[in-house]
Formats: sequence, structure tokens, C-alpha cells
Amino acid sequence: MLLLVRRGLRASWGPTALLAVVALLAALVASAAPRAVTGIHARQVVHETSALTPLTRDVVTTRAGVAGAAGLTDAGPGAPAPRWAEYLDGLEALRAAQPEPLRSVLGAPDLGVTTGELGTEAGPASDVRHPTLLLRAAARVLDHVRVVEGRWPGATAVTPAFGGVGWGADGPVEVALSVPAAEELGWQVGQEHPVDGNPFVPAVVLVGTYEAVDPDGAYWAHQPAGERPLVVDDLNMGRSAQAAAYVDPSMLRVAAATGATTRAWFPLDVGASPRTGPDDVAPLLAQLRGLTGRTLEVVPGDPVTFQGTTEVVGTLERLAGQRAGVDAVVAVLASGPVGVTLAVLVLAARLVAERRRGTLALLSARGASPGRLRALTALEGLVVGLPAAAAGLAAGLLLVPAGPTAPVTAGQVAGALLAGLAPAAVLAAAGVPRGLRAGRADLAGPARGRARLVGEALVLAAAAASSSLLLQRGAVATDRDGVDPVLAVAPLLLALAVSLVAVRLAPLGARALEVLLARRRDLVPFLGAARATRDAAGGVVPLLALVLAVGVAGAGAVLQSTLAQGVTHQAWAAVGADLRVAGPVLGPDRVAALRDVEGVAEVATVADLGSRTLRVGVGGSSAGVLAVDAAALARVQDGVPGAVPAVADLAARAAAAAGDGGAEAAGGTGGDGSGPGGLAALTTAATGVRAGTPDVGLVAGRVVPTDVLATVDLLPGVASAGPHVVVDAAQAAGVLGDQPRPRLALVALDDDADRPAVVAAVRGLLPTAVVDDPAVQADALLGSPVAAGLRATSVAVVALAALGCVGVVGTTLLLGAPERGRLLALLRTLGMPRRAGRALAAWELGPWAAVALGVGAALAWALPVLVLAAVDLTALTGGDAPPPLRLDPLVLAAVAGGFLALVAGGAALAAATAPTSTDGALAERLRAGEER
Repeated sequence: MLLLVRRGLRASWGPTALLAVVALLAALVASAAPRAVTGIHARQVVHETSALTPLTRDVVTTRAGVAGAAGLTDAGPGAPAPRWAEYLDGLEALRAAQPEPLRSVLGAPDLGVTTGELGTEAGPASDVRHPTLLLRAAARVLDHVRVVEGRWPGATAVTPAFGGVGWGADGPVEVALSVPAAEELGWQVGQEHPVDGNPFVPAVVLVGTYEAVDPDGAYWAHQPAGERPLVVDDLNMGRSAQAAAYVDPSMLRVAAATGATTRAWFPLDVGASPRTGPDDVAPLLAQLRGLTGRTLEVVPGDPVTFQGTTEVVGTLERLAGQRAGVDAVVAVLASGPVGVTLAVLVLAARLVAERRRGTLALLSARGASPGRLRALTALEGLVVGLPAAAAGLAAGLLLVPAGPTAPVTAGQVAGALLAGLAPAAVLAAAGVPRGLRAGRADLAGPARGRARLVGEALVLAAAAASSSLLLQRGAVATDRDGVDPVLAVAPLLLALAVSLVAVRLAPLGARALEVLLARRRDLVPFLGAARATRDAAGGVVPLLALVLAVGVAGAGAVLQSTLAQGVTHQAWAAVGADLRVAGPVLGPDRVAALRDVEGVAEVATVADLGSRTLRVGVGGSSAGVLAVDAAALARVQDGVPGAVPAVADLAARAAAAAGDGGAEAAGGTGGDGSGPGGLAALTTAATGVRAGTPDVGLVAGRVVPTDVLATVDLLPGVASAGPHVVVDAAQAAGVLGDQPRPRLALVALDDDADRPAVVAAVRGLLPTAVVDDPAVQADALLGSPVAAGLRATSVAVVALAALGCVGVVGTTLLLGAPERGRLLALLRTLGMPRRAGRALAAWELGPWAAVALGVGAALAWALPVLVLAAVDLTALTGGDAPPPLRLDPLVLAAVAGGFLALVAGGAALAAATAPTSTDGALAERLRAGEER
């Protein structure tokens, strides 16, 4: 058998080499693709969690009281310190009791105790008008500081105070300040300073200064005002500074007599640790919910318990949603290459069988059983498939190396092994010829026809069931690991079902075309249409593959356009304008200066007037009031996604009220100053007050009649949750009696403005302001590992589908080459020109390509609709609502043009590898036809 295989490969190795190439590519993808997707998720974990601050990342509890102080009653010189070692051991035991992976990502616990704010005095050289202290003691602070001058504080003797109600310090309490804090307050080591707010602490004495070992370390995020003071400059109140003054832990009995807060925390290392991969996100999320959802006793009898909080829970929920969305998109995109690969394997196996037809028929005539013949063809597939699969597995490891968070799994090896066994399987199933005579493809027997009908019915039923299940279930984001099996198989089943329907309907159109072309005088179009219907090379497999390739490529383009549009829309909805400026109070002078910046077209301010009572009849509820420059806001948000058209109506009503104000005052009407229709306002849905609701009033010392023009969502760029009323700033000043002090401005730019230059100018004008640019936000989200990974996946899928299209077209034309050659040889003897061969090949392929393009376009729309209906892609766009489907005509036209180019390229490749039509070749083909 090996000798026959070797001779067969020597005689005709091209089709078998195609099987080897397909096995190599399939093994490479099966090996590398799962690790690549896992790597995308792993990088996204690092990307999301590294953006968190220690305050939002770590598991923190803040409880009233002093941890470890339960049962301490002795006092006097050398008063006992809280039993922090015992408390920390309890926290460590709590950490050790957690399951993996949570136990591995929780760091060593730590704690600190801080008193309430105490007033004090600044030194004569300081310009601080309002200095305050936070007396604090921390368990491991000495591991994070370096004493610069003096020493670390010690204990001060204490005695009973206020009739035994508490313990007071006999003298000044020793404290230590950071070097920046001491310089800001103008304190020197050895100086005493009085304090206000704690009757048990008469004064403090600075005995030492320190500097942080790691000023940027996460430790100081949990020790506010510890590394440097918190300084605020206020034009009206003057300069204020707050500093943390560290004391000996034994002095907490005195310092905390009027109140203290214990802050304990576990550092959390999720993304930066190689111990935690994307597969650990779901269990880690569940474990963190369990840890933070209950109150735990740290030390028996100690009232300071542990109830942790962390914003990592929300981040992990978003990561889980992102993973579900990415896996769904990848599952849809993978259906195309999988289907095209199977089609190429089947066609290549048929081509091998055709090339081996004579040998196999001769062996069968000499007594070889069908099983032996299938074993012979399967052996040929093993000889080429297994080495190719091994090479593909190795290439996949080189292309996407294995790592701690993306290891080589048994599934990847099994996938490569299946790729190596696939050529043997398809060659064995390609069929054993019963003789040398070939049959018409459209004259299948009754049994074969019934089997095909049953198979097609099963595919249609499965596609309908899976799609219906996904649509009924609705869009969900799942925390479950892995790909939803229904979602994974539904796109492929839907594509197969649509393709099978197209296969059944396409011959009807082809036969009609054949009847139409029969009236023409030229033969080639009619002959090509007849061969495409009656003797199509490859049967229905090429059409299935081409439909899958076009449909999935188009679906990938539609999904990418949808996600990109969703990201951009969300960025603009969050910022609300070309730029958003927030921070300092934006008075008229600053607003005028913003308008004078080169490139700025308009500036609209938004001021928060606080909460007011919104009355309807005799009842009422609290609602926040936002005062906007309505006319400017309408111009700024013209064309912004999510802009509220009713803002223009608000501006018109405010202008009308301003114009009627003087006449009404002269005539003695309009005493409220709000114009003929009352104070114009917009309400959010949370208020429950709709447009046109009668007897609405806003309470501002008195009830101001209010006319609700519209009920709207939140204004783009104005992040205000809960019930709100939006009014015009000019009307608010005249009617409500409030002078708006806006801290938010939405800025529109000229069309030709230099955005970076404008941003730099605004930041130079307002150094403390935060300037947001929607383009920058969108680029940041589109540059995330998930977005970049999806783009790379789409490119890879399109490339694989393109290679598959070339393989399908080329193999299909090569399969039909013998019959077409014999037909052309006969027609050449009757005078047909030589160039008719290319036209005949094009006609054989053209109708199916046209059907594939039309059906594939429909599939390119149906698959994204199915994905959006089944999976919540909100986490991928950063918004609060699923993105709407977007069909980009230019992208879809590029997909269609690329498909036509691939079909033409595959036809050219087949023509280049086909035998030349010399006179000797024509005679040989005619003799072969007679022998058959």
C-alpha cells in the first residue's frame, strides 16, 4: 500500500499537496487562535485593572472605632497600645480562608487609625490661614518612611479626665509630620502647638519629620495627607492645609476619645500578576462578591469588623461582559473559515479521487475490496496530513508563544491532531469509483436524493431552533467561562441554512437563464449556463463555501463598523461637544477668554443650582436644577450624537420671556418675571413630570410657575444622575434669584481648528481644569487590547476566507477541467475558437459567484443582527446601551469587490495550472472520451 501511495504521489502530487497545505493552516489556526484570543483577554485584564487607583482597586473597609482596642482598660504612663498584631493575624487568617484565585491576588493586610479633623495654628512664616491636623497611627508606617530630623513619636502619660469619662494627656502629645507638611505649616522640630476640637489633647509637640521611602507607592493612597499635606487655595477663604500627624499607637486612647476611624485594606493585584489569567475573571468576580457582600469578624469580641469594598467588582463585571462580547464576535467570524476549510478539503479530496480514478478502478477490478481501497486513500491522507499538522502546530507556537495566562492546552493539541486526520477522513469518504465512467452530477439516484433532503431538513431545523433560542433569550452578558455553545453553532447553522436554500433556488434561475440564452446565436453562454446547472464541478460545496466566505467577511465588517460607531457615539455622548472643560468657576471673564481662543466657535456653560422642590399640584419631590446657556448649548451640540432638540425650544422660550419682561412689568403683569408661559424647563424621566403637565411649580422661596417643554434624557456631556430640571441660566438668575456659578463648559470648535493647539491653549488659560476631548476618548477605547484584538481577528479571518475562496475557485475549475477539456476538444474540431475555453470556464463559475454574492450580502446583515440580539455588546463600547447596527456602504462595497477579485484570481490560477490545448492534447482527449 505504501508503494502505491508513493507512486500515486509521484504521478500527481498537486491535489494532495493542497490537502497538506489545508491541514497545515488548520493546525496552525487551531493551535494559535485560542491562545491569541486568550492573550487578548489577558491584556485587557491588565489594561482595565492598571487604570484603577489603589483606592478603587484594593479591598478596603472603613469602620468607626480603634481596631484591636477592645478590652484595654489600663491607663497611665506606658498605656497599652492596641493589639494590632492580633488584629493583623485575624486579617491574614481571613485572607487564607479565601478560595483561589482570590487568595493569591490579595496582598498582606494593613491598617491605620485616624481621628477627626483638629484645628491648630501655623508658624509665623507660613501663609496658611486654616491649618488642620489628622492625628493618626498606622501599623506598618515605619516600613514606608525615613526619619529626616528628630525621632519617631513616643507615648505621653495620660490621666483620668472629666470625672473619669475619658483619659487626657498630661502634656503635649508627640507627633511626626512629613517634611512637606512641616514646611507648609511652618513648624520646627521641638515646637509645641495648641489644637482645637479634642479636649483630651491640650497641644501637640513636633518631635520628628519624615519623608516617604516611595512617594508614589500605593501605601500613601490609603494614608491621605500623610506623604504631603492637602492644600487648597480659595480666593475668598484664603489658603488652607490639612496634614496627618502620626502619633504613638498607645496615644490613640486619648486622640480617639472624640471619634476615630479604622481603615484596613488588602492590596489587590489582579492584572499585573501572572497568576491571574482571563479564565480566572469569572471565579474571581464571584469570590470578591462573596467577600465584600458580608460583614466578617476579624478578632472575636472586637467591634471593628471587616466589610470590604472595591471597585474591582465593577471592573471585573465589565471584563466579563467584554469577554462574552469578544467570544461571540469571534465565534461568528470563525464560522466562515471553518466552513470554507471544510469545503476546500472536500473539493481537494474529490480532485484527488478523480486523479486516482483509473488506479482505483483497476484495483477494484482485480479484486480489491471497497474497504481496502478506502484504507489506501486514507493512508495517503495520513502520509501528508499528520506531518503538515505537526508543522502547523509548531508554527502556531512560534506565532503565538505560550505563556502563564495562555498555555498550550489539550484542546489545542486535539484540534491540530484533527486537522492532521482530516485529509485521511475526507479522502476515505470521497467515494470509491465503481468503474471508469463518470456520471452526471444532476442525475443522482433516489436514495442519494432522499439522504440529501433529510440532511438539509435537519440543518434547517437546527438553524431555526438555535436562532429562535437566541432571539427569545435576548441580549445578555454572561459571567460564565467559555463560549456559549448555542451562540457558537448558531451562526454556522444559519449560514449553512441560507446557503442550502440558495442552492435549491439557484438552479431555477440558472435554468431560466439557460432557456433565455438558448435563443442566442452564440453557443458559449448557453453551454456555460447549461454546464453550471447540469454538471457543476464540485456540486453544491463551492456555493456553500463562497456564501460562507462572503457572508462572514461582510458580517465582520458590519460588526467592526457597529462597534466603532458605538465607541464614537459613546465618547461624544460622554463629552457632549468638541471639548468639555470642567473644574474652576467659569465666570463671564473666563468664558469670554475661552471664546477668544483661536479655533473656538462657541462656549456653553452649565451650572448646578442644587436641589429644589418640584411641585405638581399640592405634592412635590426633590430635583436637581441645572442652569444652562440654552442658546449657546443648542449651537454647541448641533450635530452631536444624543443632542436634545428641545434645548432649542428652551432657548426660544427664554428669549421670548426676556423680550416680554419689560412690557409685562410696565403693564403690571407677569409678576413672577417668568414670561407668559411661566419658567420654561426640561425635565428628566426620573422626575415623573412630563411635558404639558399642568400646575407645575419650582420652589425657590416661593412657587415659580413652570412650563415643562419636554421630558428628555440627560444632556450629553452633563453627567447628572437622578431627577433633574434644566432651565435657562438667564431665566434662573431673574426668576429663581440665583446667580449661576458654572463649573462646566461645553466648547464647539471651528471646522478647521487645530484640536491639540486649542486644548493646549485652554489648559494654559485654566491650569486646574480638566479638558476632555471625545476624539481622544474614542481613540483610547479603540486602542484597547480588546478593540485591537478584534480588528486583528477580523483581518485574519478575512485573509483565511480569501485564501479559502481562491482554493475553492481554483479546485472547482480543476475538477471540471477534464470534462470541459473533452467538450472543448470536440467543439474545437467543429470550429470553435480557442478563446472560448476561458469564456466557458467563466460561465461555469459566474452564476454561482453571483448567487454567492447576493446571498452572502444577506447573510452579512443577518449574522450581526443575530449577535446583537443574543449578546450585550455594551461592555465593548463603554456605553450604557447596546450599539445600533451600522451598515457602512463603502466597507461592504470593498468586501464585494474583494470577493470578485478573488474569484477572478482563482480562475486565473486554475487557468495557469491547466494543461495547454495543443493539437496532440486535443487528439488525446478525444480518444479518452471514446474510451469512456
